[in-house]
Parts: sequence; C-alpha cells; structure tokens
Amino acid sequence: MTDTRHYVRTARLIPATGGPVIADGIVEIDGTRISRVGSAAEFAEEMADARVDHFPDGTVLPGMVDAHAHLSLAADRA
Repeated sequence: MTDTRHYVRTARLIPATGGPVIADGIVEIDGTRISRVGSAAEFAEEMADARVDHFPDGTVLPGMVDAHAHLSLAADRA
C-alpha cells in the first residue's frame, strides 16, 4: 500500500480552533483529508523522508472552504 501522506509547511498557520497563530506551521494531509496540524518542530522526524510542499512566506487556514458560487447567474452575462 502506498503512503498518501504529505505535508504543507508555511510561515503561519491559523488553526480553526481559534488558538494562536502557529509560526512555521505544518498541515499533514492523508489522501484528500487534513489529518493533523501543528508546528514544524512537532513533525520533524516524520517529514524527514516525506513529500513537503514549502511556502516560506505563506499563510494557511486549514479547513477553510471556498463556498462562494453563483449558481443562478449566466456565465456569459456582461
């Protein structure tokens, strides 16, 4: 079985729990789901041989869903 876990590393992670911003944050993704979040120090061993997408100047809000859609407007409307 293939390990589908990978990590997103970013300068700032804003947790959905309302807790403080995590500097040098990690989002662990297993398949298509967020499995854990935390600081890079907490994930250091696990990330050693794993795929890590690094965004050194980025901010991530794990779990934020873009639900903005206009389902009743014509796409060609000027």
